[in-house]
Amino acid sequence: MVKVFVMWIGLSLSALAVASELKDPTKPYGAAVSVSVAKPSKNVAYDVSSIMIKKSGASAIINHKRVAVGHRVAGAKVLRINKNKVLLKVGDQNKWVSVAPNSGLKKRRLRN
Repeated sequence: MVKVFVMWIGLSLSALAVASELKDPTKPYGAAVSVSVAKPSKNVAYDVSSIMIKKSGASAIINHKRVAVGHRVAGAKVLRINKNKVLLKVGDQNKWVSVAPNSGLKKRRLRN
């Protein structure tokens, strides 16, 4: 039974290695891949709808995306998360964004 399990794991890992090397069949021949990094815009609205602080760390929901310190959202980097506001680095400026007043946020302690 152990030999079968080890063989199954080995075959699964080799299949993953082969699959990672496959090219996209729908991509046109010779097409260049371009990657663009979202640059922050001064007219982007940052909507903080929720903040969760646990022993393991803090996270927030900004523009319907869960982020933590160091993550990026809409071109801004999350620098700090407090109990009712988030510090974002937008371009070369820091901007505090408070929890939206209509978020329905209720304070309660979360267990880790």
